[in-house]
Amino acid sequence: MTTIYKFLSELRSLDVQIWAEGYDLHYKAPKGRLTPELAAQLREHKSEIISFLDTTNNVNSSHLRPILPVEHQTKLPLSFGQQRLWFLTQLEPRSSVYNIPLAYRLRGLLNVTVLEQSLREIVRRHSILRTTFTSVDGQPVQVISPETDL
Repeated sequence: MTTIYKFLSELRSLDVQIWAEGYDLHYKAPKGRLTPELAAQLREHKSEIISFLDTTNNVNSSHLRPILPVEHQTKLPLSFGQQRLWFLTQLEPRSSVYNIPLAYRLRGLLNVTVLEQSLREIVRRHSILRTTFTSVDGQPVQVISPETDL
């Protein structure tokens, strides 16, 4: 399995996506990334790859508990990861530790209305995108803003 894992890791580093549907193995790759040699390896190890994907999918999903919605209180304690970010921000307030710079180039016609609706829905569904940290009595807490318009 280790060699299959390494092979799939190599494909992932090339932005090649692999998935199985039953006994069929599918892939999606940027043009020119999947060389004939890699394609031959995919065909050669098809059954092992499908077995590996099935095993990892079953293991991962069997141990995961569903994320259930919770009632939002006014102020919530920070998770460990949030505490880390809060602490780093306290050390260096002007740091970009919170930010992940990312840009997309869109081609073709852009339906601004649909884009805005999509972003609004994402922000509505994911309260973490409306969450800020503040300090109450010297303790960091997270405050979730009500659903707002963009």
